[in-house]
Amino acid sequence: MLVDWATDAVVLEGWDILLQHSVILGILATVVFLFALAIGFSASELHIRLALRIRREWLEWKDRDDQLGVAHDESRRLQRQLEDAQRQLVAVKGQRANFRRKLRQVTRERDRALKALPKAPASPDPPGSAPQPRP
Repeated sequence: MLVDWATDAVVLEGWDILLQHSVILGILATVVFLFALAIGFSASELHIRLALRIRREWLEWKDRDDQLGVAHDESRRLQRQLEDAQRQLVAVKGQRANFRRKLRQVTRERDRALKALPKAPASPDPPGSAPQPRP
């Protein structure tokens, strides 16, 4: 029984009190539920935004990584080309050195052969004349 002390009148009794308390509790529960639902939607929206941002960053990172991978592959290809060119340069330098060595050898042999020939006279016989005997 709920009594108004000012007037000593019975305001509510029995089931009416229980019903009123149930309604008040129901309203409070609904308010709490709606508040929790709003927080949940808010958190859900934040979670979705975070997930989208993370996915966008991951895609950007993956794209950057793919570009770096392509650049790295290109770098390796250019490095192999450089190594091949350096090997070819070494081979050409070796061929050039070998050619110079052979040229020096042939030149020495020619010079030796020319030195081994008898000396020609200072004034050769005129063309068409008989060779003169040499003393």
